[in-house]
Amino acid sequence: MRPIFFGRFKAGARGYLLKDSAESDLVRAIRAVAEGKSFFSPAVSKVLLEDYMRKLRRTGGEDSYDLLTPREREVLH
Repeated sequence: MRPIFFGRFKAGARGYLLKDSAESDLVRAIRAVAEGKSFFSPAVSKVLLEDYMRKLRRTGGEDSYDLLTPREREVLH
């Protein structure tokens, strides 16, 4: 079962905070979304990453890191 926030993303949500988020996270989230960026609570980010990794394993998809050139990897590090 997917967490409830996946439906919110499909509807266009650009961020998601949990009820117990710090006040400073709320301010950062509002600013990020106002600038056209996204902002997610750390717990939400963890679920998104786990879902992405699960899909990669299930589909046999390549990790995009493997597609980078040696120079691109160097810059990334």
